[in-house]
Amino acid sequence: MPTPPGTSRPGAVPVLGAPEDGLVTPVPFEDLPEPLRDELAARVQRLGYLGGFFSVAAHQPGPLLHFNRFTESLKDGLPGRLSEVVALTAAATAGNQYELVQHIRLARTLGCPDAWIRAAAYGAEGPTAGPVPSPALDPDEQAVRSLAVAAMGGQSARAELSAVITRLGEATAVGVLLLLGRYLAHAMVGRVLGLGPPVSLDPPLAPTRDAPPRRTP
Repeated sequence: MPTPPGTSRPGAVPVLGAPEDGLVTPVPFEDLPEPLRDELAARVQRLGYLGGFFSVAAHQPGPLLHFNRFTESLKDGLPGRLSEVVALTAAATAGNQYELVQHIRLARTLGCPDAWIRAAAYGAEGPTAGPVPSPALDPDEQAVRSLAVAAMGGQSARAELSAVITRLGEATAVGVLLLLGRYLAHAMVGRVLGLGPPVSLDPPLAPTRDAPPRRTP
């Protein structure tokens, strides 16, 4: 039986990062349709919560199921850490704190040093650096980041796309573009819904190497 809005049953999976204005009611994990609940079970078990994006997007459970599968299949199709380069670049550039915090934590879990995470998210000199090369990224990662920055900046990005194709092939280049589109869609939905980061970063990550760390609200 669905949980009435504003209540939570004992032992329920917490929902974190959901909008606070109540315009869209979060769907509890326990009330998700079985296929979607099964799909997200491993994620929820790993994190210990259901993210606000999934809790509100679950009002469209079928599309959300395929959105998640689309994301995971693209991640599996990109070599090395390229999917995290795309995720961190897109989140930082779009100001999507929900995904930025999530992917900084994920990258740390995967063993990526903070210097690499900072370079993937912000570039060589911080948030305004754009495509400036960073020594923390290898040439393939830098090429992918440059493509993402150019595409998100409204440029034609033809030169950057050509560079990725030359280095990594057409399949990887198209995979990068599709994954970037996924994160842009997430950023738009999160901005309109007012999604905040589910958790704080501990320790926080300063945008530049010399900047004092700031805790994510």
